[in-house]
Amino acid sequence: MNVTVNSVVDDVLRGVAVAGVYRGLVEGKPVFSMGTVNFGLRLAGANVVYSVASPVVNGVLPPALQLPNGK
Repeated sequence: MNVTVNSVVDDVLRGVAVAGVYRGLVEGKPVFSMGTVNFGLRLAGANVVYSVASPVVNGVLPPALQLPNGK
């Protein structure tokens, strides 16, 4: 997957949305807070790293051990 500005922005917005739902429903914390934004940015960062690393890792691994494509 190519990492473009659009894909990074999409990952950030998706991460913040998922973090808001998780913090609001599971943790019972305020949805609109800096904690939600920070948690969302960590989720987005992990997703971007996975997007960059998975093609490299899949190029080395045999087909039986390859990582899923993600999204």
